Amino acid sequence: MRVRRVGFGFHAVATLALIAFGWTYLSSSEFMPYHAAALGTDWENLPPGLQVLGLTALRLVGVGSFALGLALGVILWVPYRRGERWALWAVPILGSGYGLALSFAAFSVASATPGNPPWRSAGVLPLLFLMGGILSLVPEPPDPVVGNGGRP
Repeated sequence: MRVRRVGFGFHAVATLALIAFGWTYLSSSEFMPYHAAALGTDWENLPPGLQVLGLTALRLVGVGSFALGLALGVILWVPYRRGERWALWAVPILGSGYGLALSFAAFSVASATPGNPPWRSAGVLPLLFLMGGILSLVPEPPDPVVGNGGRP
């Protein structure tokens, strides 16, 4: 049970980061500074149509991250804590998969444009989910049977 709790901790940190990332993108009224650097222009200089497209894309990523974070939080809080096998697999698979997609997108922008998105931070997300998944699936040693009146 102790090892699974550490795995839970890794998942919880990654899930909270995903929710925070999603909320940041959802609540933004314009793109991030690294988006401006990637495009080579400020938000105010974009035509209104491109501003709509940019905010739509930003909010799409935000709502996806926020919703997945909430869903993973519910799975962690109920079936994962009960030790339901499907939840022990679902959290790291869904979290790592989405984290890899975010990392790939951020790295693609960083490598092809002057923009500098936080691709290293994004890369930590799938690692946290992966570590949590490994620790969640480690078999726990059986509880020792106490005999001899509790003496070892």
